[in-house]
Amino acid sequence: MLCRLDSWAQPRYRGWLMALFLRLLLVAAALFWVSYPARADTNGMDKAYQDHIIDASLTDTSVAPEVIAKLHLTDKDAETYSKIFAAHGRGDRKGAEALAKKLSDRSLVDWARVRNGHNPAIWLPETSGGYARTYRSPLHKDKAARDAADDIALSVSVLLKTDDIARAIDVTKRAAAVGTIDRIEAAAQYARIAAAYLYANKPADALSYAHLALQIGGIKTPDAAWVAGLASWLQGESRRAAQYFAWVPRSPYAGPWLRSAASFWAARAMMREGQYALVSEWLREAAKNPRSFYGLIATRALGTRFDFNWIAPPFTPAHAAVLKRYPGAVRALKLAQAGQYDMARIELALLDANAAPQWREALAALATTSLKPDTVMKVSGILMTPDGRPLDLAMYPVAPWQPRDGFRLDPALLHAFARQESGFKPAARNKASGATGLLQLMPRTARSFDKSLDESTLKNPQVSLALGQKYLEDLLDMTDGNLFEAAIAYNAGPGNLGEWKDRFAGVDDPLLFIELIPFGETRAYVERVMANYWIYSLRMGFGVASLDAVAAGKPAIYASYTKPRDEAVYASVSSASNR
Repeated sequence: MLCRLDSWAQPRYRGWLMALFLRLLLVAAALFWVSYPARADTNGMDKAYQDHIIDASLTDTSVAPEVIAKLHLTDKDAETYSKIFAAHGRGDRKGAEALAKKLSDRSLVDWARVRNGHNPAIWLPETSGGYARTYRSPLHKDKAARDAADDIALSVSVLLKTDDIARAIDVTKRAAAVGTIDRIEAAAQYARIAAAYLYANKPADALSYAHLALQIGGIKTPDAAWVAGLASWLQGESRRAAQYFAWVPRSPYAGPWLRSAASFWAARAMMREGQYALVSEWLREAAKNPRSFYGLIATRALGTRFDFNWIAPPFTPAHAAVLKRYPGAVRALKLAQAGQYDMARIELALLDANAAPQWREALAALATTSLKPDTVMKVSGILMTPDGRPLDLAMYPVAPWQPRDGFRLDPALLHAFARQESGFKPAARNKASGATGLLQLMPRTARSFDKSLDESTLKNPQVSLALGQKYLEDLLDMTDGNLFEAAIAYNAGPGNLGEWKDRFAGVDDPLLFIELIPFGETRAYVERVMANYWIYSLRMGFGVASLDAVAAGKPAIYASYTKPRDEAVYASVSSASNR
């Protein structure tokens, strides 16, 4: 045997051994690089999370329904808790205790008692949630003074709605003179007056009062700079408009949506002025809020890739084990179901930060697997990917329903309207208007398509989608496929759309036309529906031709939906629901 082994060391075998050794070395290197991405994904995570990933892939993926049921609230308990928190908020302890007796899950009762006389937001950083800073007057130290200031704001609002701008100005001046409102509050009212002049197609007056508001309120009145920018643009003064628009993002009192809008319009103004080096800079600023209307347009104009995440793992026993170790994550989900988002964020802030990838993934898997579209959308603000990004899958869930007569319009478009109209609540009803169902149709409008309709059937999602689809088809026909105008008509009615088109007959800029709509609700509605539509189109793979058109400065025209032969394209998305 020794002789045989020694023979392999002879010169005639050395070349063969070297070749074999090199081949083995190459195979080992290849195996290392193939496994490297998986190693890189867990880089920086604690050992427990690495074990969790491995365990989740090896265990049975089924979790008993009774286990899942204990990890979130029922719809009935979520509604009851909302009432309990409200009762404690107004000091009605007896009413809250009476409601608590109806609960099947009492895990949030102690949190509800904390709400009595305490604001949980004081335990959170000021920037938590990314909200704009809110101005609070140092003058109003008692309830009577605060109520008096609120009454002035309400009076001005009513006068502006009735187009009595002169009296609104007089009320503001008198209130400021006697100290009912302070200088910053007066500036805020002047900014609203400036906006009223803008919507009345009086840009010179709008600019005058917007500039006055800025002189008084400065950085605390970003709305005034926004109105001044639009008024300047309407007058053809793009350089002056750029200065006003550029001012808005510098204010901590401007919300992310307004910052994105002003940045995009600053880029447009810079383009008009030939300052091309600054255009991309302002577009990048607008794109910092990539899920907003202007953020989406800016991202497309830059040619930047959209960074949405549409994948979440199914809920497994490994995830259930993680949530058992971190019960605060479960309480956070339940608090969000009850509408107590600040409390939910506090619970998450108290969890082990080193294990955040674990409980984030487990919480996302639980919510997207077990909650209905309206509920998962409601709690989406506290859900994140393991690396801490917003969970788009939860913010833009796919509904499990289809129109009873099938899709004729793009499913992404119907999802866009349903998300904005009802938040995917099939039984939603507006007590003021009577609008009902997934697409919030007025009974009179619905009966124009089905004379024998029983109003209660509007709560059937298949019926609501079918009738809403017919109404949208009519609006698209009426507007020659203009998506902006169809959305305006859906929200404010075809009559108002016609009136505003007459008032601003000389405006052929589709984005400017949206910003000149007198109804704040309708302006926000159009932009949110269009943002929904583009995001759902990206999720469902239907293309974003209308976004490309808007990014190029053209109208958003609806492209006909090509229905799949067997609905396989939509079914593949819908069957996965929120996963």
